[in-house]
Amino acid sequence: MSKYWRKKVEWAPAGTTNWNDLGELHTDSDHSPSAEAEETSSGTELYGGTEDVYEIPVYDKTKEAALRTIMIADDKVDLRFTDVEDNTEIEQGFSVIVTGAKNFTPRQRETFNARFRRSFL
Repeated sequence: MSKYWRKKVEWAPAGTTNWNDLGELHTDSDHSPSAEAEETSSGTELYGGTEDVYEIPVYDKTKEAALRTIMIADDKVDLRFTDVEDNTEIEQGFSVIVTGAKNFTPRQRETFNARFRRSFL
């Protein structure tokens, strides 16, 4: 179980404070920070930057249109996480990818997946 579980998630267009509720991070949410490395032909490892990705299933289809608009415009968003003790953390500069839910689950709820990704060099 991730340390991010049960945090409230909100998003806003980058650089603004117009926060939009996205729901909560659940156990089926995913957060995967990673460091990338590349190797030259001689075997020397080069630093390729880091990547921070949140994949969040969203259970309210009315929130999909606004995120799709951000995705199509290739704009960035900021994310705000609030835990059960009202501690708030803001992370900035994410690109958005919105996809439909995986429909292989019986009695699937109306959902979509929001993937937030940022890279650092």
